[in-house]
Amino acid sequence: MDNVARQRDEAGEPMDNGAEAKAAHDLVKDAVTKAAEDLAESRSKISTALDGGELERARHIAEEALRRWPRDYGLRIRRAEILQRLNDPAAAIEGYLELGRESAEGHWPLLRAVRLLRDSGDLAQAREVFAAEIWSGPAPEDAKLRGLGWLVPATDDNDDAAGFLERLAGAPEPALAAAALSKLAEFKARQGREEEARRVLARIGSIETAPLRARAVEADLMLAEGRAADLLPLARQLAAEEPDQIDHARRLVGALFLAGDPEEATEALTAALERWPGDWVLLSRFNVLAAPRERIEHVVDLATRRTDPAALPEISRFQIALSLLNLRRTEEALGLLNGIVPDGVTGAMSEPLRRILETMPAEVWDRYSRLGDDRAAEVQVVPCDGAQTAILVFGGATGGHSYLPFCYFDALFAGLPAHMIYLRDARMRGYLRGLKSFGGSLEGTVAGLRDLLADMKAERVVTLGASIGGHAAARIGAALSADAAVLLGAPTTFDTGPIQGERASPYNRMHRIRRWAKILASASPNADLVDLFAANPDTRNFYYFASGTARGDHNAARLIGVANVVLRPVPVLDQSALPLDIIGTAFWDQLLHEDLGLPG
Repeated sequence: MDNVARQRDEAGEPMDNGAEAKAAHDLVKDAVTKAAEDLAESRSKISTALDGGELERARHIAEEALRRWPRDYGLRIRRAEILQRLNDPAAAIEGYLELGRESAEGHWPLLRAVRLLRDSGDLAQAREVFAAEIWSGPAPEDAKLRGLGWLVPATDDNDDAAGFLERLAGAPEPALAAAALSKLAEFKARQGREEEARRVLARIGSIETAPLRARAVEADLMLAEGRAADLLPLARQLAAEEPDQIDHARRLVGALFLAGDPEEATEALTAALERWPGDWVLLSRFNVLAAPRERIEHVVDLATRRTDPAALPEISRFQIALSLLNLRRTEEALGLLNGIVPDGVTGAMSEPLRRILETMPAEVWDRYSRLGDDRAAEVQVVPCDGAQTAILVFGGATGGHSYLPFCYFDALFAGLPAHMIYLRDARMRGYLRGLKSFGGSLEGTVAGLRDLLADMKAERVVTLGASIGGHAAARIGAALSADAAVLLGAPTTFDTGPIQGERASPYNRMHRIRRWAKILASASPNADLVDLFAANPDTRNFYYFASGTARGDHNAARLIGVANVVLRPVPVLDQSALPLDIIGTAFWDQLLHEDLGLPG
């Protein structure tokens, strides 16, 4: 007998079945309401603790609540999230997998487990869970396609990725099989295996519902092969058909770069950055352009006001810092650079730049730099009264000395008796077709520089450049009969073959280098520096290279025995970091006083 009935019986009251039922219902309702309120309160306490950064307290509350409600989905998800934030990925993964496997609708916890497995370094297990439990399971198509993009990262250069994608391509659903094949073709194209990529694309043609992605991969192959005429209309079409896809915006910008159209590339980049202001790929493309100051200010405003830079990936912050430096906003740029982990992937690029910038306060950089840098100008001159030496500095891909803008680089020459001539190729062709400012031909550029040097009454000419700028310093220096050319980490040829021992690069940099080399080779098929040096014995060439690296040693080996070449091995870890790493070292003093011949 329940409590209500017993109380009535003891009081001698008659039993009322209707009243009894209502009382029992009210008791149950009150208990259920109280339990729901308690559960909501526990969830609220967990959220408050998390918002306050009290992770251990949040875990304690979640564990207590789960003892009362052990099957509650929301609490179990919260516990896994807390464990993930407490840097206990194994326990978090176990929680996500358990939840995902209990329900046919559990693909979201499974996707979280896959992503956490990947981020924890277990890419093989992440792929196994994805293939066996998500791709082959009842998850919706959009969830499967989202996960697919996570598991073949841009830096993955091994055949395990190809095997994984072949496994997924066996899906019975045509759309999924085609998506996996498209990703496989993209992967092979990224590795420079264009013929294999085309064979995969042909397989997609046999599938009834081939996705738009296949056409995008076709566009990527055209980009890799330097086929600007075919690529540009397709890239425009893709961007028009799917305007919300950032990859199509990136692809269109790449097509415009390939076509050598910096003006339209600037417009397309600006429009894309207005939609995706923190995207590092778009920002890195923008930092290559010879853009006017007002356009740089607009892009920086987009990146710093429409986003929270601190919340962006490190590579995006690095690119924003480069744009800030182009505006000479040193302290703001340093604020972003200082937040990048020095020994991380991005830190390998940012740390040499940060070290140089911190050698002097911002106002000292401004005081010593004589250059009001204008990135839209292909030629800028800093004359020096009474100087007999003229130094031609050829900007690299970013339009400066590696990542250091010319307005900072010039400060390093303050007080030295030399005219400084700073050059950048606005058409992004490595100076192989000359500068637009001198009529757009190599011959016209050499003639224009001769006239400029004659006006300065320079008795001695030396050239200097890093990377592609170093290649130009050698070629144009020889054409000008320069006394010396100094090359820092420069390619000796545009041969696009891989170099034995060269590792896959972060952000897929080596594939982009090889692709760009193809474009440059098409502009000038006879650009081998070994032949150039032999044909111009009167110009001395000082070749700085990263000793102990595959690319540095490969280039240096090609120059051994060339009479007018002096090899300068530098013990740095990356050929691309060399131009900044030597500044402020004994190598820099050697460059200034022995190689360029400036007084000490």
